[in-house]
Amino acid sequence: MLKHTDEKNFRCSEPDCDFATCIKGNLVRHMRTHSGERPFACPMEDCGYTSASTDTLKTHMYTHNADSKPFRCQEEDCSFASVHQQDLDEHMNTHTGAKPFHCTEADCDFKCAQKAGLERHLLTHTGVKMFQCTYCSSSFARGDVLKIHIRTHTGERPYACSYPECPYTCAQKATLDIHEFRHTGLKPFICSEENCEYSAAYAGTLKAHIQCWHTKEGKAKKITKQDRVRQILEEVYAVDSECHIKYRNGCVPDPDKHYARIDFHIVGITHTIVIVECDEGGHADYMLTCELSRMEQIHEAILKACPDGAPPVLFVRYNPDMRTIDGTPQATKRREKESELMTFLSDVAEGNVVFTETLNIAYLGYDMEGCVPCVCNDPDFPEQMKGCVHLFAP
Repeated sequence: MLKHTDEKNFRCSEPDCDFATCIKGNLVRHMRTHSGERPFACPMEDCGYTSASTDTLKTHMYTHNADSKPFRCQEEDCSFASVHQQDLDEHMNTHTGAKPFHCTEADCDFKCAQKAGLERHLLTHTGVKMFQCTYCSSSFARGDVLKIHIRTHTGERPYACSYPECPYTCAQKATLDIHEFRHTGLKPFICSEENCEYSAAYAGTLKAHIQCWHTKEGKAKKITKQDRVRQILEEVYAVDSECHIKYRNGCVPDPDKHYARIDFHIVGITHTIVIVECDEGGHADYMLTCELSRMEQIHEAILKACPDGAPPVLFVRYNPDMRTIDGTPQATKRREKESELMTFLSDVAEGNVVFTETLNIAYLGYDMEGCVPCVCNDPDFPEQMKGCVHLFAP
């Protein structure tokens, strides 16, 4: 006969962990907190939830039964309901903006509104990637991330934009939320710096703007990245990196409000006026209306300076930083991105790419949605300017 005992003979073998128990099954479940293993998956379609124990999974299953959710959000237009009061309390953080759950790892400032989000984040620190893609060699710490990744192989795009006449579809709900927010045109996050009119749709974008334009460190990084682009361009072409063009109204942040400083004019290409702009972070930290107006006015100034007719003007907007495709970050090496830029310029120089309009724009290395640069889906991007944008495979 088994006897009850208080002796905790089953001890965790991980360094600096004092966990001990008298039940072997408890130790097995505890070890999953170190390994990140979550072997029990929700059977419901399109639910990526996984759990380290069957008990937690059983509790989760209640969330799929609306009749079993007595705790309901009272916010207008919110249908959230939960099995537990605690879940409702955490959900309310998404309305208030509170993020009480902080990562305890050194040098990590991650924080979120819900405990489950923190638990998923902590898996990224374990280094354990037990979810293996069956199409390629990629592996992931979380099953739901693997599910989204597999859609890059299958081409499945189950989430469709709800706005009329918008054909956009994507592979994950979070990407759709971001896309649909762009339709609203709202940019509630406003820069507080004096004489700066920048506003953004997202807090993170505003933070990047302040870091880039209003700190010495950010400005220094911009110069470093621009110098790198100049170096690779000068290896092949004659480049004017001190080109200034006078235009009528001017635009911040050009120091002289009536002269635009162009990053790089490729002098070596003559049948097209090629202007390469180094857009760190895809220029998300810059006012789109200002930049579009700047390109239009530079174009007008070039036409005015060439009364007998100017060749086509091409603005190559090159983002040297990481980009996303349909919401998925692309781990592209710097040299691969630079090769993409130089291959494109070579095609232009050799006449493989022909421009029939007088004003042309090519976005290279930018975030993409459905083969279209995300910047083109911004409500501030005028329809007439979209006709100037040339699409190339990312």
